[in-house]
Amino acid sequence: MIMLVSEASRRRKRPSKEGIGNEQVLSAHKAGASMHRLVLCVSRLFVLFGGCIMSWLSLLSILNLFFTGTLAGVEVASHYGFVTHPTFLGEADQIRLRQALIRRLRVLVPAMFGPAFLTTVAITMLSATGLKLDLRGAALTADACWIYARIIATVRINSDTINWDPDAPPPRWPGLVAKAERFHIAGLWAVTTAFLCLLIAEAL
Repeated sequence: MIMLVSEASRRRKRPSKEGIGNEQVLSAHKAGASMHRLVLCVSRLFVLFGGCIMSWLSLLSILNLFFTGTLAGVEVASHYGFVTHPTFLGEADQIRLRQALIRRLRVLVPAMFGPAFLTTVAITMLSATGLKLDLRGAALTADACWIYARIIATVRINSDTINWDPDAPPPRWPGLVAKAERFHIAGLWAVTTAFLCLLIAEAL
């Protein structure tokens, strides 16, 4: 009798195979549910992060087109609207006009070119391969040409022009102005080319 009771108690304490199987299934189900929640959370983070990247890229593109387009417009207006000498102005008035324009543009133009160049570099580095990358690379090359034409080649001439006496300019001043104008035209078309390349790349 005692042996039967002890055997029955051992059977009650020993977990059945069916109970062990149910616990394993339940544990596996919980692990699967946890993994599903983790994957869902990670995917949502990727979607959110990707949306933020696209938003920043869109903002960067807008700023890039704004600064580059504004710089191109200023170059066109300053060259064809002011720098080309009106025939009714005398030599002294022509020099005064050029000096006033240089004083204004030597602050305004770098303030626009800096953001234009930096955003072009950033958006080119973030571009995918293909025609967009090629066009933005061409825009960067055009920006480099603008730097040479408008900063390296003409900064000395412009600095000298500001110090000229309009009533007693140096004898060679028409030649110096003509030399500066050739570089101005090169810079104008360089930044216009950069703007067109960026605009086409954005439209693709």
